[in-house]
Amino acid sequence: PGGGVGSMGLFRSVGLAVLALVCFGMFAWWRNRAHDRTGPPVTAEDIAETLDGVKEEMVIEDVFAVLVQGPCLARAMRRRREGLGRKTAEAAGEQLARSLLAEQDAERRAGYEVLEEKLAACTSKRFLERGQEASEDAQVISTVLHARLFESKIGLTQLREGDDLPGSVVAEMDFILKLAGQLLDQMLLHALKSRWLVSALATLDFTALFAAALWSKSDPECLDLMQQCLKKDGLPIPAISLSATLEHASDMITSREQIAVNIDLYRAHALSQDKAAELAPPVVTVNGVPVPREAYWLFVEMSNGEETRFAGVTPLVVEDASNDTLHKRLPMKAPTAPGKYSMTFRAVSPTVVGFNAVATTEFHVHAQSEHGHASTEPEEMD
Repeated sequence: PGGGVGSMGLFRSVGLAVLALVCFGMFAWWRNRAHDRTGPPVTAEDIAETLDGVKEEMVIEDVFAVLVQGPCLARAMRRRREGLGRKTAEAAGEQLARSLLAEQDAERRAGYEVLEEKLAACTSKRFLERGQEASEDAQVISTVLHARLFESKIGLTQLREGDDLPGSVVAEMDFILKLAGQLLDQMLLHALKSRWLVSALATLDFTALFAAALWSKSDPECLDLMQQCLKKDGLPIPAISLSATLEHASDMITSREQIAVNIDLYRAHALSQDKAAELAPPVVTVNGVPVPREAYWLFVEMSNGEETRFAGVTPLVVEDASNDTLHKRLPMKAPTAPGKYSMTFRAVSPTVVGFNAVATTEFHVHAQSEHGHASTEPEEMD
């Protein structure tokens, strides 16, 4: 989608109407999810500096780079290590603490070398090569994030449960991954507030990969692993479709008139009520974070044929696995400028990789005359 410059009347009316309506529900749901997280504290300055790296148009690799090269994760990791050092010194004394900390550092380095050796076979698919990161902290963060994304290929679960990774490395990895999940929340909110559609979708795609522990949304191996994971959890493989229907009393839509779009997300994989009851509760935990078993972000785009903009976003949450249709009504005002408009709706999963749906609808806006009737004269774009 284009993110051109300039201003159209449609984005004054739709921007206010759609964002005020649908984003309110989205932010409430997302913030409640974020507030449930009890991860380590970070400073507002760290987050702000990291968010400076979020740009208007990013791909998944850029999202990864922001996490690795931004200051938030690195500083939090250093503060954690310093805190552990102080506790060790208080418990064992300065001289013994230096020896213990040196042993811990060597143990930690050895643990990350094990991870790097396991990841060596994934080199061609990795998001950033080790040599591209500027600092040792960034290298550690890159290794931890890659280990999460390639969890199944390197047997991370077995490494964590065995003797290959020391407890200090496992604890630090959990710390980094939990904080990375929080930072992804912040990055998505930043992109949404800035109305950067491309960046928001890239961040959401990476969030899904991060949650599912997969490295690609198109690699057949990843899609197969995603299906295996769903089956293991007793969940059906999603089969969704989307429809968008304009709701208006007549075919004549005038400038800034109140209209609505009815959205229906169809779930061909809906379960019987008995099987759905066995899945209760509808919330699961991913990396210590409570998330719905099945939910989608509904992204709204508006175009006049020359310019396409991000108009809004709202969540569609499956609260009952036996429900075969999710319905959402989006009221809004018609654009100011007359002409033909199209709206595109994208349902994107934040946790399941490879299963999305798209729908579009079109309509014409006619300018109003001084007497309140539709006019065929074109209106200047504001």
